[in-house]
Amino acid sequence: VLQCLVQNPFVRNYFLGDLHHPGLCRTSNIYNCLACQMDTVVHQMFSGDTKPISPHKFLYTMWNQARQISGYRQHDAHECLTSVL
Repeated sequence: VLQCLVQNPFVRNYFLGDLHHPGLCRTSNIYNCLACQMDTVVHQMFSGDTKPISPHKFLYTMWNQARQISGYRQHDAHECLTSVL
């Protein structure tokens, strides 16, 4: 789901265009803002660096905001996508 979102041209261009910047976010903590974490993931994926990334901070933030999918229980992609959106 995360890879599909990041490859979506609207999502990609939004975050690569710095339309949501973690340094300017109104939340007091970037771990409370899923958009801040998505911004980090998008920039990591399009940085040109070939080493793997770990979106664990994105997952942690998503779990904090969508308690129904928190933890390590099995969930489907649709649940994840609806929680992110």
